Amino acid sequence: MINRLLKLIRRPERGWDPIPETYAREYAEIAYRAPVAVEKFDSLLRCLEGKARPAVLDLGAGPGHNSLYFALRGCRVTWHDVSSRYLAIARRAFAEKGLECRFALGYLEEAAGTYDLVLVSQCWNYCLNDSGFARKLFSLLKPGGIVYATINNEIFFREKNVRLNTLKRYARIFQFLLNSWLNVKIGHPFPSHAKIKRVFSRLDKRHRPQECSIERSGHYTVLTMKR
Repeated sequence: MINRLLKLIRRPERGWDPIPETYAREYAEIAYRAPVAVEKFDSLLRCLEGKARPAVLDLGAGPGHNSLYFALRGCRVTWHDVSSRYLAIARRAFAEKGLECRFALGYLEEAAGTYDLVLVSQCWNYCLNDSGFARKLFSLLKPGGIVYATINNEIFFREKNVRLNTLKRYARIFQFLLNSWLNVKIGHPFPSHAKIKRVFSRLDKRHRPQECSIERSGHYTVLTMKR
């Protein structure tokens, strides 16, 4: 409820931006220098080989480094993020390459349309509700479409939380437990690997994927699902 109320007040189209300008610039420099997950992304494209110019949604796209990768390979890409600062960076990157991209500013749940591939890169914790977001992702897929998500899990949470002072550390633990066991989400707690598995095991028939793989990879939970 608190997150939903904040969503009504904090509107990106009215100038609200959760990402400080300095951080956006520094993160963009790191993201564009870092190696892209070429092997995995190429394997996803091979799964879509029968589709001419696959439609790709980069959800929580940040500075657009993954969006650019797919655009360079002939995909029709939609960049979607809540940050206007990341939007400006992504626009410049695409303009410099002379590539087209559809840009959409908004919260994760406000993504629209249907796609052959939906990417969710380390931003799952920003959704309003884990179960609702799983259903939303299913609705964004065309028949045969694929979701590929890397989700920061409880290992990432422990590594990050240990650096905080005592009060903040216990507050984050409380948020984590509320979300994990009562499905009450305050702020942006990272979901545990077990929570993600529970969410997908309990989906109703209308939102149940044809195929679904949920694997642990260190401090990531890696989700691949096909409609």
